[in-house]
Amino acid sequence: AREKGEGRYDPVFWAELCKELYTRLREQSPQNITLTLSALARLRIRDDELLNHIASSLSESWLRNFNAQDISLLCGSYAKLAHTSPRLFQLCASELLWKLPDAEPQELALVAGACAKVRVYDATLFRHLAALCTRRLDEFGARHVVNVLHAFASVDAPAPDLVRLLTSRLNSEGVVGQLED
Repeated sequence: AREKGEGRYDPVFWAELCKELYTRLREQSPQNITLTLSALARLRIRDDELLNHIASSLSESWLRNFNAQDISLLCGSYAKLAHTSPRLFQLCASELLWKLPDAEPQELALVAGACAKVRVYDATLFRHLAALCTRRLDEFGARHVVNVLHAFASVDAPAPDLVRLLTSRLNSEGVVGQLED
């Protein structure tokens, strides 16, 4: 977004990049796809044709090649661009059940926040998120805690124990001060 504001944004470059990703999608690594989408989302470049193509091209077997970070960036990018794709989020939710144990707190918070932003609630996914957040609570910084709390509240996910633990974590010494940075 800074590039746009400072005049360093080249729309021709980004249009060509979107076209290249569209035409050579199957040749790209999961990391290339998700990092490109993440950059597009940061710049707020919404190419509906590309986003629809990616969402319709993804399959369960292809998503197995994506790691937790890739899937969290994928979901986060679609959410930031306000491009709802129930099929994409359903496929990602199913695959994330296997990948979430390897996810970092930032990725757990990003997945929860992305699902909440596009109003996609998958009860099994949110139960897994709650269990992992509870187990790894000490690793969560203030921003992660706030994002997870907001996500669970936004989709009315029932997790009173998680809310109590996250609120307690947020109030613990040194954590709440992180929000002032």
